Amino acid sequence: MLPSVSLRSGLQSIVGAVKHVGKELGRLVTHVLPDSSAIAGSARTRAPAGTAKTRVAARGAPGARYDRRWLWAAWAVPLVVALLMVLSRVQHGRAVQAEYQQLLDSIEQTKLSAELSPTASEQRANIASTLTLIEKALAIKPQEQGLVTEREAMQSWLDRVNRVSRLFYFSLLQELPSGAGNVSSPQRVIATGNDVFVLDAGTQRVYQYLLNEAGDGLQTLTDDPVLLRAGDQYEGAVVGPLLDMAWVEAGGFRGTSGLFIVDQQAQAFVYDALMGMAHLPNLTTALWQSPRAVSGYVGRLYLLDTQAKDLYRHVLTNTGYEGEPSTYFLSAPQADLGTAVDLAIDGNVYILHSDGQISKYQEGVPVPFSQEGIDEPMRSPTSICSTGFMDEEGYVFVADSGNQRIVQFSKTGGFVRQLRASDPVYMDNLKSVFVDATTNRIFLLNRNMLYLAYLPE
Repeated sequence: MLPSVSLRSGLQSIVGAVKHVGKELGRLVTHVLPDSSAIAGSARTRAPAGTAKTRVAARGAPGARYDRRWLWAAWAVPLVVALLMVLSRVQHGRAVQAEYQQLLDSIEQTKLSAELSPTASEQRANIASTLTLIEKALAIKPQEQGLVTEREAMQSWLDRVNRVSRLFYFSLLQELPSGAGNVSSPQRVIATGNDVFVLDAGTQRVYQYLLNEAGDGLQTLTDDPVLLRAGDQYEGAVVGPLLDMAWVEAGGFRGTSGLFIVDQQAQAFVYDALMGMAHLPNLTTALWQSPRAVSGYVGRLYLLDTQAKDLYRHVLTNTGYEGEPSTYFLSAPQADLGTAVDLAIDGNVYILHSDGQISKYQEGVPVPFSQEGIDEPMRSPTSICSTGFMDEEGYVFVADSGNQRIVQFSKTGGFVRQLRASDPVYMDNLKSVFVDATTNRIFLLNRNMLYLAYLPE
């Protein structure tokens, strides 16, 4: 129940204030004005009885009357001002109370409209309007507990309608440092087993961190966590400005799974725990124009080129790449790849666009990805990842930076839910997200922070 409004207590306090002002002014006049008998006695002392002066004094001396008029004026002016101020305050108080009561009535009306809304979109709009009205009422009475409780109830209702799951626990794994005049700007996070890899495009470094035994924090490392940096040399190849990285499961170079790092000079470097870092030879890049992102899938490295508007597939062998890359698409892509910002592959290919649209392909052929049911379009999305294999299991997750959330879709594009932080500081500048479905852990980069959270049930 929302609080009711009564003017009685407010009016009583105002009347009390007026009485107090009048009483104090009366005391002031008593002390300031001369006694009339004293004035008359003084006049009789100064003039003999029966004279003209005596008759004037009997009626009151002109000077005394003159002084008395000024004293009365001095008393009346502040009284009038005080009364005007009191009246203004009363009028303002009544206006505020009327506005407050009107807000309470409007809150009840919009709440009822939300309960009777025939569609989710109308219900969402009415709940949002109710929350706006509650905020306005709280601006008048910030401590009104009934309104605070109502706001919490309406926000929970809106979360249910919008399929919001709140993330309350975030573990700060690492704050990525800046260095050598370069500001940290992490771009990609990948987790596999106990390894967590982060590519920082700002400092041009790739970091390798290790999770602790419980998997809820990082081990304290004695060695430098920098796995690779621009300017390093491997087998005569100098690492150029970093482009992107991807985890590729076994089936190609060395016959083992590994982390593949590609620089903007079309060089690739691969890392695995047994063999360390190596330069990956024979990468043919004649078709590259403006590579944007890379992804991997069972012995294949995929490169998204936004200017060429193509997806190149590099097949890996025990000695490196095998010949020219092939184009993934069997025909022209359904969507304009010039707007693509990221991709994910699980047997299907998912391409994320800057306007929030997702293009899905199977064996190079476009298939529907509806994004049906989402409460609001994505804005400035930054990364996409998927779990499971093709359409058999798993989900697609998108870091929706503009809306400060992570959006979860089914493999056919149905909106499942959105993950929002209980405190927006954890998602106010999302850069990348990676979901480990086997442990329900979410690794996310926000600003220059690496966080760990858990998928809600």
